[in-house]
Formats: sequence, C-alpha cells, structure tokens
Amino acid sequence: MIFYNPLTGEVDHTPVKHRPRTCFVLTQLGGTKTPELLRMCESVEVVLASRDIAVIDAASVTTGKDFLLKIWKLIYSVPMVVALFERYTPVKTLHNIYYEFGIAQAMGKETMVVVGENTDVPSDLMRTEYIPYDQGFDKSFAQFLHEYEQLSGFYETISEQLDNNPVLAMDYLRRSFLISGDEAVRSRAQAIVDQGNFDGRARNSVEVLLASF
Repeated sequence: MIFYNPLTGEVDHTPVKHRPRTCFVLTQLGGTKTPELLRMCESVEVVLASRDIAVIDAASVTTGKDFLLKIWKLIYSVPMVVALFERYTPVKTLHNIYYEFGIAQAMGKETMVVVGENTDVPSDLMRTEYIPYDQGFDKSFAQFLHEYEQLSGFYETISEQLDNNPVLAMDYLRRSFLISGDEAVRSRAQAIVDQGNFDGRARNSVEVLLASF
C-alpha cells in the first residue's frame, strides 16, 4: 500500500512502525466522559485484552510533530480501528471520529462502530453493521473479533494466488501480519523481494517499503 502524506499529498517514504495485534480506538479523549462512555471504553478494552489485542488512541504516542500526520500513521500502523460514541459525545469530537474512521476504511483497515444507547448514527454509517452497547455487547464484540482474526489466513491465501503481482501479494501479507503477529508472514514477504526482479530498486521504493513490515 502506498502511503500519501495528508499534508502534502505526496508519497511519504518515511518508515512507519507497524503495530500487529493492536486496535486503534476512536473516541472522546478530552473533557469529562459520561459514565456510559467510560463503561463502553472499559468493555472494549476488556474484550480486546482477552484476545491479547493491545489498545492505543491518539494520546498513546507523542511525536512532537504534526498531530494530523500522527493520526494517519497510527491508523496505517494497525490492523483494526474501533469507533466509540454515544448521544452526549461532543459534536467536535464526533467530527474527528467520523473523519478518522473514513481514513481507516480508505486504508483497508478492519473497522467496527460501537454505539451508545439512544444514539443517532450518520446516514453513511447506517449502511455499516455496528454493535449497540447493550447487555449483549461483550458477546457480539467477541464474535466480531473471532471473525476478524480469521481474515489473517484468508489474506495469506490470497497472497499465494498472486504470482504475477508481488506488490499486491506483499500488501496482503502485511495485512495478515498485522492481524496475527505471525513472524513467519514477514519471511514470506521478504522471500517475494528476494525472488523478484527488484535488483537496483531504491531503498524507499514501493516494493522495499512494503516488505519492511
């Protein structure tokens, strides 16, 4: 996958630290969170932890550089993004959540929306299956994660069928690695580079950057 810098629109050749088995959570960070939102965040973290999936958000990393670029790179670095909001989430926060959720989907990340009680969902997200935060939330979210983890093997299978498209094959392996964290997947991507006709390619070429995960 080619990463475009959101500030310049140009291809970004800066290495990105990949974070396998990590979920980026989009939710309210500042201000006073409602009791419902606090329970939602806790429930999501507990279910993720039960599957050994780490949680990060926009406050987890400090770069000292542009905040928007940091958000883009954090989303790029993870396999999954979960958005949490409820009826009292501030409007400005909702705007940020919707924007960042759109980035995640455009990057091909696995996504899920968790919605609080009596909360309106934007029309664009009405087409997306979301999980209501109710008594059955833990079971529903765990089922989603079960299906999500099965995608790792599916992406590996696709990569094996792309004999004449090494760039796309490596991108599917990257997605598989981010979900599973299986180091053997990295070796398969490197093998594609070693076996391919990439002699003389620059260190910041698309092929080399893709294999760097």
